[in-house]
Amino acid sequence: GTLSAAYNTTDVDGNDSLDSTGFEVSYTYSVNDFVTVTPGFFTVEDTSTGDDDTGVLVETVFSF
Repeated sequence: GTLSAAYNTTDVDGNDSLDSTGFEVSYTYSVNDFVTVTPGFFTVEDTSTGDDDTGVLVETVFSF
């Protein structure tokens, strides 16, 4: 399997009220020769209001 991680920060025109920070983590593994599954977790933090977006995902890829 493969572990992936990403981090980002966004500065919008020097205005702190629009800035955000985010990260994601996922792990890709093969179920068999034809199916790959990638579960993951992400969050985006609003640095001004404290309203955060958080979620989980599962991507399934079928190869024929």
